[in-house]
Amino acid sequence: MTEGARMEVMGDMGAFADRVLGDVGRARRRVDVECFIVRDDRVGGELARALTAAAARGVRCRLLYDPLGCRTTPRSYFAALAERGVEVRRFGWVGALLLGRLLDRPAARNHARVIVIDDAAFTGGHAWGDEWWPAARGGQDWHDVCCGVEGAIVEDFSSLFEQHWAQSDATHPLSDYLGEPREGLRLVCDAPVKESVILGRYLEAIGGARRRVWLANSYFFPPPVAARRAGEGAGARR
Repeated sequence: MTEGARMEVMGDMGAFADRVLGDVGRARRRVDVECFIVRDDRVGGELARALTAAAARGVRCRLLYDPLGCRTTPRSYFAALAERGVEVRRFGWVGALLLGRLLDRPAARNHARVIVIDDAAFTGGHAWGDEWWPAARGGQDWHDVCCGVEGAIVEDFSSLFEQHWAQSDATHPLSDYLGEPREGLRLVCDAPVKESVILGRYLEAIGGARRRVWLANSYFFPPPVAARRAGEGAGARR
């Protein structure tokens, strides 16, 4: 996008996985992977092999997963990674969901997708399961859009991963992450602590739009106040 910064949008999940796994295979310094869903299947196996190979080369490798998203993944999958040098943490405890309901206090889940490999970072809607693998390669051909970035913003991704890594054991309070604008890019991540900063950024963008507003999202449940504010902003310009 600018000198020193680059962003690539990827809609082919097979190509995305190949890109990430290839970068892990070339990593020399760090590999941090955070994802809601990691399966013990073909795609999850590819990830496990790439991480353990990198760890064997002396690369620091970490995997942060959500136990609810990975509730069908056997513990032996994560234990095997830990035995082969990959640092593994789960984000919270599934039982906290039931306890939270009993106390009327929603338990936080980690739905983030953050990958940092040396000087590159990735995010998007992907997960490490066969559902996202192309049908031609034995998967279910689920579609999500992802992106890869290079430049100064990669350190924001690294900081966000460190924040979630620390918050995973519930000893650190949950908090939003608002990165600084860097070369035309900005990393934003919210937590269930107040009004959603993600929703706020969407409304700002829609409110300032002059030419088009296109949304493609599998989760579209805006609160009524958000829909009303977006409609008022669009109506004021007609």
